[in-house]
Amino acid sequence: MEIVVQDLDRQRVREFQVEIVRIPGVTDFLLLLMNLYAFEATLERVVGPGTIIWRSELVGEGLPRPLIQENLFTCLSDVSLAPVSAMEQLLREVRQNPFAKVELEQVRVEFAVSQEIRAIQIMNLTLDREYYSPGDVIEFAVDLQIFYGELQTVTGQLQIPAELDAFQIEVRAYAGVPLGYFPSPRSMEEFVAELEGRPTNSMLVIELVTWDIEMGPVGLTQEAALKQRKENAFVLVFDFEAMSWKNLGRGFVNGMLTLDRFEQEFPGFHIWGQATESVTLTQEFDFKLPKGY
Repeated sequence: MEIVVQDLDRQRVREFQVEIVRIPGVTDFLLLLMNLYAFEATLERVVGPGTIIWRSELVGEGLPRPLIQENLFTCLSDVSLAPVSAMEQLLREVRQNPFAKVELEQVRVEFAVSQEIRAIQIMNLTLDREYYSPGDVIEFAVDLQIFYGELQTVTGQLQIPAELDAFQIEVRAYAGVPLGYFPSPRSMEEFVAELEGRPTNSMLVIELVTWDIEMGPVGLTQEAALKQRKENAFVLVFDFEAMSWKNLGRGFVNGMLTLDRFEQEFPGFHIWGQATESVTLTQEFDFKLPKGY
């Protein structure tokens, strides 16, 4: 195992290398313990506020390629626990995947740590209208409060699909992976691509979503994951036989289907909070009276 810790405040870098024995139920615990030790040994502290840029790389038998995951964490109390928690979740998901048994051969973790609080709070989400029709464009504005700094406003547009048959949809603003996110990869390659392609805590996401009860979850293919990361967009295909939308992007969140999405990166900032606005759709009906009336 290799760990590199960079103290941005004191311009200090330390590297750690250790051989960890493979013992079922113990190896992962030792990996997490080593992460915490490297943090404490470099910064000469454990508990304290700050911001961490975290990057991990896993190599092992059962993985189709090196698995790389990155994120950013800001905490007002104990920042050291955030990357350890992220590492624990990553290891747990890798161990519990249904496609292949993974035997880790190499683990590399990199930290860049500062005591500075670099966070943004989502304060408000506003839309340009209360009512829309399928095919309309929604103009939105999100107010963001930088901790101990200024208030900023981000604006953008979301497109309502013209063929959408719904009376109410939602616009949501959040960062990172939302609660209730249940991906459904169909292979080990898709599993790795999904883990690497998740939005980070520094990514502001504005999402247009609707409920779709008839359609089950759709898996994220490798091609769709790469397309999503390059274009920051979701691909929807309307199935006229099933009369429903096929989501070729990230799939379902809390049973809701993504219709359109806007992303903006805030490098070095952890975005907190969320905001939701409901949107009422007005539908046009082609109603004709039967002959004789």
